[in-house]
Amino acid sequence: KDLQLKVLKILDNQVSLLKHKNVNKAAAIVIDNDSGDILAYHGTNDFFGETSGSQLDSVLLRRQPGSAVKPFTYLFAFENGFNTSSLLPDIPISFNVGAGVYKPRNYNEKFTGPRILADSLANSLNIPALFLVDILGVDKLFAFYNKLGFKLSHDPDYYGVGITLGNAEVSLMQLVRAYTLFSSGGNIRNLRFLLNEKKSNLELVSDSQKSW
Repeated sequence: KDLQLKVLKILDNQVSLLKHKNVNKAAAIVIDNDSGDILAYHGTNDFFGETSGSQLDSVLLRRQPGSAVKPFTYLFAFENGFNTSSLLPDIPISFNVGAGVYKPRNYNEKFTGPRILADSLANSLNIPALFLVDILGVDKLFAFYNKLGFKLSHDPDYYGVGITLGNAEVSLMQLVRAYTLFSSGGNIRNLRFLLNEKKSNLELVSDSQKSW
């Protein structure tokens, strides 16, 4: 109960700080990484509010997660022969998408040349991640994302290389569950709402693949 109230206070404070950007609601889920137990859950911080959507559970709503999915692209790269020292390009580059051409940029509008994979991930650079998807295959990363439990609604061509930048809609619940593999040595924890639920995992990365 205390944690639930503390999380609600944090959400309220963050929404207040972001009011100038027209943010009026927030959601959060807190879990125990070892067990998968859900310790706190707020689908919204403003259930009784008068704004549109106040009573929607935003933990379960599917939204574009942006760069929050990039680490999974790098994990997929590790499983396919890359390592933290692999060189990746951060240079002007273009990709054929549908009937047009996509010329991506980084968030800071700058290019930094060749970067090792570890730096590319740590700085959340767009172009190295897009490069990885392009050479590894959108369809293969798409299949990996579905193994993570994202259950994407469209086919790989619909998302293209932008899948690594979060253009596919997933829920916060799905994202939190997928992130448990980083703290559990390659196993995804199935999240538990009730203490009498059986604990279970999904082994996503085998021992022979754990180069990370």
